[in-house]
Amino acid sequence: MNEQIIALIKQITPQAQIDPQPNTLIIGARSPETAVVVSDYPYGRRLRCVMRYWLETKKSHGTRLVSQTNNPKRPGLVWNKPHAGTYTQGAVVLHSDQNAHVKELAFTDFNLSTSTVERANHSFQQVENFERENAPAFTETDHEYIRRAKTIITTCLKRLQTPHQKTPLNTTCPVCKNYYSTCTGSEEPPPDTPPQSQSQFITSNRSLF
Repeated sequence: MNEQIIALIKQITPQAQIDPQPNTLIIGARSPETAVVVSDYPYGRRLRCVMRYWLETKKSHGTRLVSQTNNPKRPGLVWNKPHAGTYTQGAVVLHSDQNAHVKELAFTDFNLSTSTVERANHSFQQVENFERENAPAFTETDHEYIRRAKTIITTCLKRLQTPHQKTPLNTTCPVCKNYYSTCTGSEEPPPDTPPQSQSQFITSNRSLF
C-alpha cells in the first residue's frame, strides 16, 4: 500500500526527499513540496502510513517544524491536517538521527552565555560549530541569526575584557554588566564607607551631648 503512495508522492512532488539515511543533514525541506518523507510510519495501533516533515519560517515569529500524515483509511493519497509545532527564534535545521528518525535541531539565544570571558568564548565556539556543521541547510534567516549571535558575543567579549575595578557590594557593574559576585573586574574597589578612626568616633559621640 505504501509503495503505491510513495509512487504518487514522487509523481506529484518530485522534489520530495524519501527516507533519509541515518545521521544526515536534511537540506531544502522548507515546504510540503520539498518535504522529507518517511515511507513507513505507525497510524494508530495497526495501520501504517506516510509521514512528511518540513520547516516553516515566518518573519517576526521564527521557524517551526510541521509534520503531516496521509490517511491510510482512504483510497489514494489523502493528506491529513498538518501538525505545526512552536515557533523558534534562532537557526533551525532538520536532520536524521542514528535510527533515521527526523529531528529538529536549533541554536537559539538560550544556548548563549556571556557572563564571563570563558563562557563567551565557549558560546562563540558553539555558534561556529553549529554554522560549520549545518550551514548547507541554512536559509537567509538562519544566516542572519548566526551573524547576529556572533556580533552579540563579540560585543560582550570586548566589554568583559575592558580593564575595570570590581563593582561594590550588592551592585551591578556598569562595565561588564555582571552582579558584584560575578564581576570580571581585576581589582577590589575601596569599601563603600571608609571605617572611621577612633578620634572621629569620639568627636561624633561628643557632639550628641
